[in-house]
Amino acid sequence: MSESRRYEIGHVENGHILGTDGQWHPLPDAPNAATATQTLPHPTDGGAPAAPVEPAMPTPDASPAKKRSGAGKVVAIVVGSIAALIVVIAAASSGGSTPDEAAAPPPAVENTEDAPAAEAPAEADSASDAEAPADPAPAPAELTNGQYIVGTTIEPGRYSMVVEDGAFAHGYVDQQDGDTYLAQETGGEAGATLIVDIVDVPGSIVEFSGVTQITLATDADPAAPAELSNGQYIVGTTIEPGRYTMVVEDGAFAFGYVDQQDGDNYLAQETGGEAGATIIVDVVDVPGSIVEFSGVTQITRLG
Repeated sequence: MSESRRYEIGHVENGHILGTDGQWHPLPDAPNAATATQTLPHPTDGGAPAAPVEPAMPTPDASPAKKRSGAGKVVAIVVGSIAALIVVIAAASSGGSTPDEAAAPPPAVENTEDAPAAEAPAEADSASDAEAPADPAPAPAELTNGQYIVGTTIEPGRYSMVVEDGAFAHGYVDQQDGDTYLAQETGGEAGATLIVDIVDVPGSIVEFSGVTQITLATDADPAAPAELSNGQYIVGTTIEPGRYTMVVEDGAFAFGYVDQQDGDNYLAQETGGEAGATIIVDVVDVPGSIVEFSGVTQITRLG
C-alpha cells in the first residue's frame, strides 16, 4: 500500500501544475513539454514504467504520482521563466515601474531658495490722493450772528451781547458738543443784554442768533449801565449785590421774572404774573454769578 503525500501549489507532475484553486491544470506547450507526459517510474514498482497519470482533484485519497521527475523540473523552470517574462513585459508597458512604485507619490523636493518678499503697495498717484481738509478760517476780528468752532474760530470764556432791535426781537446763543448742550441763553426784548459762558471744549459749536455787540469779557469787561433793564448782568461787574425792586410790565402776556444763577445753581428766583405788580429780589454777593431780569421795568437797587 502506497503512502499518501501532500503537494504544494505550483507543483508540477505528469505535465500538469497544481493551481491556486486546488486543481491540476495542463502546462502550456513548450520545448520538451512532451517529456512531461511520458511514463514515469513509480517508487513502489521497482522502476517499471507506469502508465501516464491523468490530472485529478487533489484529495486525501487520490493524488498524482508522488515522485517528481526530471522532466517536471524542466517544465517548472520553463513555466516560471514564462511567468517572469510576462511580469517584465507588463512592467515595461506601464512605464517601467511596478504597481507599488506607480502608486507612490513623487518625492518631496525641498526648496532651499528664499521665498520672494511681499511687494510693497504701489504709491498712489499724487493726483488721486485726497486733499487734506483745509483748516477753518481764523477767528474773525468781530463776532456776529453765526456758528463758530471753540478753539479755532472762537475762544472759550464769558461773552456778553445785546438783543437786536426788530418787530420779533429774540436773542439766542448756545454751545453744543454733538447732542449735548453745554450752554444756552435767550433774551426776548430788544436792547436786553445776554451773557453766556463758553465752555473750553475744543471742537464744540457756538451759535449766535438775533444779537449784536458780541464781546469777550476778558477783552473788555462791560461797565455797569446807568439804568438797569431786562437782560443779564454779572455780579461784581455790571451789577452790584443787594436788594432790588422792580415792576411787571404791561402787556397781553404780562409776566415778570428775575433770577440769579451761578453755574447750574440758582441763588435767587422771583416771578410776578400781573401787570404793575412789584417784585423784590435779593442779589447775593457771588462775584461772576449771573442775574437776569425779564418782563419788568423800573429796576432799582434799594439802599
